[in-house]
Amino acid sequence: MIRFAVNGPQGPRIITIPRWAQGLALVLAGFAGVALLILGAGLALVAIPVLVGFGLFARWRLKKMMAEMQAQAQASQDRPPPGVIDVEYRVIDDRR
Repeated sequence: MIRFAVNGPQGPRIITIPRWAQGLALVLAGFAGVALLILGAGLALVAIPVLVGFGLFARWRLKKMMAEMQAQAQASQDRPPPGVIDVEYRVIDDRR
């Protein structure tokens, strides 16, 4: 038998737990462990596909945004900044 020291209002005392109570506690702890395992597996069966789907959606959106940003950057490189007049010129007089 397992003995515990308990501090009560009348002072410390020793209590013992019978074998059947120990067995019952062990069985209940086992059931709780199995229930948590089943709950965790069920949650994983739902959460993992949702997270994978969210990740694929986020990746698709990120690729789309990056393509738009690259196109915008390319377009801004092709034209001069505001206030700059871009012209072509030829030297007519070569005497210098």
